[in-house]
Amino acid sequence: MSNKRKLQVFVSSTYEDLKDERQAAVESILAAGHIPAGMELFAAGDKSQMRIIERWIDESDVYLLILGARYGSIEPESGKSYTHLEYEYASKHKKALFVCVIDDEERKLRIKNGSVEEDHPDKLSELRKLLCSNRVVKFWRNTEGIQLTVFQSMTMDFSERSELVGWIRADESPDRFPKPVRSESEVEIGEEFSFEVVKVDARGKIYERKKHTAKQRIENAYGVNLEMVYIPAGKFIMGSPEDEEGRYDSESPQHKVTIKQPFYMSKYPITQAQWQAVMGNNPSDFKGDKRPVEKVSWDDAVQFCEKLSKLTNQTYRLPSEAEWEYACRAGTTTPFYFGKTITTDLANYDGSYTYDSEPKGKYRKETTEVGIFPPNTFGLYDMHGNIWEWCADGWHNKNVLKWLISGWDNYKNAPTDGSVWKKDNKNKITRGGSWNSSPNVTRAAVRGWGYKPECHSGFRVMVVQT
Repeated sequence: MSNKRKLQVFVSSTYEDLKDERQAAVESILAAGHIPAGMELFAAGDKSQMRIIERWIDESDVYLLILGARYGSIEPESGKSYTHLEYEYASKHKKALFVCVIDDEERKLRIKNGSVEEDHPDKLSELRKLLCSNRVVKFWRNTEGIQLTVFQSMTMDFSERSELVGWIRADESPDRFPKPVRSESEVEIGEEFSFEVVKVDARGKIYERKKHTAKQRIENAYGVNLEMVYIPAGKFIMGSPEDEEGRYDSESPQHKVTIKQPFYMSKYPITQAQWQAVMGNNPSDFKGDKRPVEKVSWDDAVQFCEKLSKLTNQTYRLPSEAEWEYACRAGTTTPFYFGKTITTDLANYDGSYTYDSEPKGKYRKETTEVGIFPPNTFGLYDMHGNIWEWCADGWHNKNVLKWLISGWDNYKNAPTDGSVWKKDNKNKITRGGSWNSSPNVTRAAVRGWGYKPECHSGFRVMVVQT
């Protein structure tokens, strides 16, 4: 066993409903060679209980709070639960904090199936928001999640802090720790999900349906899930061939791009629920939690990424337009990832117009909920239509007069490694087309630009694999 000093970890939670989760945390702490402390480890009378809790917190190196589906017993004088008071006390006295919060879907499920009786929902919601503002916060669904989170995440998050030099790192863990058996791909990439991919001919008729699987990691932002899909490294031809119907000069010249590093991209455009959870407002015209957020500027999207990065301790950003097109095409070379054309059964755009030989379709005149149309083979949804998506790149022909004389921006001197093609001007690249676009503008190769928040401007995010 390492000769580093042991740490005392105070474990706080409601009691009856979290016995198993609490025991999992205690076992992980012991397995890492440290000392768990908590109210169930000793007896105390009602009058002295809070004083004893405070003394134990004072004597502990780390304060660990596990929040489940209940708020807990109320302390009469403050009107707050004991776990709430313990957290405030630990924060006030600048203890090293680590918070494990139940996933919101799991919380709802436990209440619905009657395994937990809901109490003080407004107070619980307030406490969840407070806890989620903490820098070191993780979300769990079961005891295995608690066990892994406590053992792996806490050591990772606290091991570099100078006041906790005795904390045992994961690579120094004792062999007796009961590690769950997981494949290398599960550890490095994420959990598997399945979906159906369709292919259409020039008339828009589906001629092929195939089941596919992909990997994803689920991030939790203030109780709202954000599914991040694994995108493997690879090569592709960026831009459109000269004979592609409806193409623009800005899509030339075609060039080979190498994406050297895998990354994760949000499965859908950022929704209004996700935006509301992180930013605290909703600028959209077409309201709906599952609809994409719109009327956001490029700067707004960047600010969202910055806040999400601070919340998750990962570096979220807008994709480069090369990364976006690579993710959209998902190995295809046709104008759309569906094939030679598109229909309003496959995407949300202005169906008053046609692209090839398909019939006219619907013009919905508004955004639709994300995820209702078929995805590509990477498992990404809504890459064609619904909402224009901001990319990190700048538009390289900012002079409108020059544009009128010499034509569109193009790919001359563009990077071939998938990196952001930077340009210091207010106009930024948008991709994918929107609900009010004609079908040719929703092609994988189309490049839009702008800077103002519009009712058709949204975005999705990405993070490089670590």
